[in-house]
Amino acid sequence: MVNIVSLNVNGLRDSNKFQKLCKYCSENYFDVVGIQETFWDDDIVHDFEKYWDGEILYPHSNIARQGVALLVSNRVKNDVTLVQSFDSRCIHIKIQIEDITLNIVNCYAPNIVSNRSQFFELLMNKLTNLENLVLIGDMNTSMSKLDRSGKALHIEDKAYKSLMKISEHFSIYDIWRARNSTSRIFSWRRIVESNLQQSRIDFIFVPKSISAYVKNIYYKHTTFSDHSFVVLNVDFSPFEKGPGLWIFNNTLLNDEYFVEKVDNLIENEKKCSLFEKKVANGEVFNENKYEEIKLEMQKYEEKICKGAILRSKADWAIDGDKNSAYFLQLEKHRQENNCIKELKDKNGIIISKTDKILDEIHQYYKTLFSCTNIDEMKMNELLSFISKTISENHQNYLDSEITTEEIFKSLNGMNRNKSPGGDDITVSFYLKFFHHFGEIFKKFLMLLKKRELCPDL
Repeated sequence: MVNIVSLNVNGLRDSNKFQKLCKYCSENYFDVVGIQETFWDDDIVHDFEKYWDGEILYPHSNIARQGVALLVSNRVKNDVTLVQSFDSRCIHIKIQIEDITLNIVNCYAPNIVSNRSQFFELLMNKLTNLENLVLIGDMNTSMSKLDRSGKALHIEDKAYKSLMKISEHFSIYDIWRARNSTSRIFSWRRIVESNLQQSRIDFIFVPKSISAYVKNIYYKHTTFSDHSFVVLNVDFSPFEKGPGLWIFNNTLLNDEYFVEKVDNLIENEKKCSLFEKKVANGEVFNENKYEEIKLEMQKYEEKICKGAILRSKADWAIDGDKNSAYFLQLEKHRQENNCIKELKDKNGIIISKTDKILDEIHQYYKTLFSCTNIDEMKMNELLSFISKTISENHQNYLDSEITTEEIFKSLNGMNRNKSPGGDDITVSFYLKFFHHFGEIFKKFLMLLKKRELCPDL
């Protein structure tokens, strides 16, 4: 777990105030603390270094009014590299966490709108070709109407649009707002002429690709400043995953040897005694045997559930795709974003252990798709309002047996790269071997229609 923090300190030249801040950050295990409006110069930093248990990174400048800095704890300082600083309002570092590299940029935007817009444009030009940008600091700009209070209005001015442009370009977003879409909280407050002014102008923007790793983000009031702390907890610890993704490769259907081998395999399997039983032709149905088999199937499903529940459909799988670096990176991000690290159960308890998460998901969908009692009175009441009926010809058509031609037509109209079942066998595969499967599909549908085969088998 790494804790990244932002705070406008509203001046930090007093050594007692700085010592209190250092103590507070250490007690709360803050690893990277971005501070703004420091009023620092070289002499002050050299004097303050003895109070901080780590490293202080800051832009060397004589313009003390602006001033930004990063307090890096001893726990992570060996994983941090200073990249650049400019305009005394911005400092950029890289930090390596597990196998992820984050580009953390701490900035303090100007108060004047025109200057603020120019600053964001400069920031955009300086931060070229960056991945995993984490933008923190006092932006002096609100992002929505919910971020303003009292007479202050949210204005989508040029500065706001410049900040949005940065957000869109680097695929970063205000994760606190995303997780608190209707909440109101303010990071800055001040009493002016007996009126309380409040706004949320301090932010941490994170890449969408790492959102699954963000354990928490919150604002915390403090006496150090008229601004609040913004605290981000990220955890890149390896997370236990399922067995991975498998989908049938349609290019194998162009291999004559493969097709011949599958043909022979299907023919041999059709000779299995399972296909010789005439369950639907007058034999007595053994209910006890059915329940026994059903119980065995349930145990088997529970056994494989922990892997299967994490599997996802690969809608980007296309004939002839190669494992390019782009494809592998896309797959990695997709798996990470789909990974559930925490879950709230029906009792409101947060669970984080993999086994518990999988059990909870399995139980939820098992309950969701279980049969329920039908209120026949309500059903008949609803049907009584229906006056139109189909013609006799249409009824005869609907009651007639389905044909293999109709099954083939339906199958042929589906996306060839999709897998309609849970086995990830594609439509192309079933079409290729339809001469084997056609009659099987037809018999299966007939048994379902006659209720001589239970669909949950």
